[in-house]
Amino acid sequence: MQLSGLRNLVFIAVLSRICIFLVMIIGFYFFPFNIIAHDANFVYPPNEVVTPSTSFKTWDGQHYIFLAEKGYSPNLMSNVIYPLYPILLHFFRIIFLNNTLLTGLVLSNSFFFVALIYFYMFVKKLFDENIAFISSLFFLAFPTSFYTGLVYTESLFLMLAILFLYFLYQRDLFPALITAFLLPLARAQGILIICPLIIFIFLQNFEKGKFRFRFTREYLLLLGFATGFISYLCFMNYFTGSYFTGFVTQQKYYIAHYSILNLMDPIGWFMNNFVNISLTLHGYKTSIIDRLFFIGFLALLYPAYKKLDKTLFFYMLALGLFPAILGSMMAYTRYVFEAFPMFIVMALLFKEKHYYATIPMIVLQTIFVLRQALNYWVS
Repeated sequence: MQLSGLRNLVFIAVLSRICIFLVMIIGFYFFPFNIIAHDANFVYPPNEVVTPSTSFKTWDGQHYIFLAEKGYSPNLMSNVIYPLYPILLHFFRIIFLNNTLLTGLVLSNSFFFVALIYFYMFVKKLFDENIAFISSLFFLAFPTSFYTGLVYTESLFLMLAILFLYFLYQRDLFPALITAFLLPLARAQGILIICPLIIFIFLQNFEKGKFRFRFTREYLLLLGFATGFISYLCFMNYFTGSYFTGFVTQQKYYIAHYSILNLMDPIGWFMNNFVNISLTLHGYKTSIIDRLFFIGFLALLYPAYKKLDKTLFFYMLALGLFPAILGSMMAYTRYVFEAFPMFIVMALLFKEKHYYATIPMIVLQTIFVLRQALNYWVS
């Protein structure tokens, strides 16, 4: 395997991580930190003085650090967080002298590089080295890609999802089974990956225009997802006293109000999110930017259907569509990043002039990094 493209990609990725961290540190000293939003949200440790390190744990970062140090218990706002990432922080923090923030930054960036490398290798196997490299550039340049380097679950989830698809396509059952089990413990979206898996299994049983049922090893992966989700429910029941604490907490404390009931009323969802609403540039639930990214995602679906195999198409469809229609479009610009097959589609569409898209995305990512570091709303 030629490594020149991968070496160049890793070099660019390292450089981009350094630039992101520099922007966050410099931004803290040259721009005002949003103390009002900081104090109005969950703060851990309580009454902590804002310092440059605060920039690296704004918004949800505080919840992950709290859970890693204090754990789950009943009636916590933090119970909405899925447990795999806080558990990893808890056990690895001893290596970093119990500095949970440093542990999170190291783990997240480590997961990110594994995800990026396997994404590159995965796309290279499906297409070629050029498409793999350009797809990875889109992966790096996407405006919310920087979350993969912060104390968030983006990098862990993406690593597990990419590894799952990589091993699934390789027919390497055991590591695929491990990732299938871990995905529902990492994020709520983890269970959605069962959708492309079902498509993958269905296509294996579809021959000469007819469906012929054959039991294959891939059926065991369905058990992996089910076992992982049941383990999540049991974990929450053991530590919080209810199997459904995470779902109840989401409805009680968070304004996004994700609900599967939105699937039953698509017209009402559309009216509430696009018609009967006063839109702002980038408010919590009123963001024009979030809606533009959703429209961009929808525009990519047709070329994705034509250019990708059906398993990847349904992965992209599930991970890009459900976070929008189950809620209020809140934080969609961050959630759609998980629908990473769209970067392959973009590479196939813009392979000759990819910089027309990557440069504007890098500019927007820089703005988002500053806002995140200064505790202004991004996603």
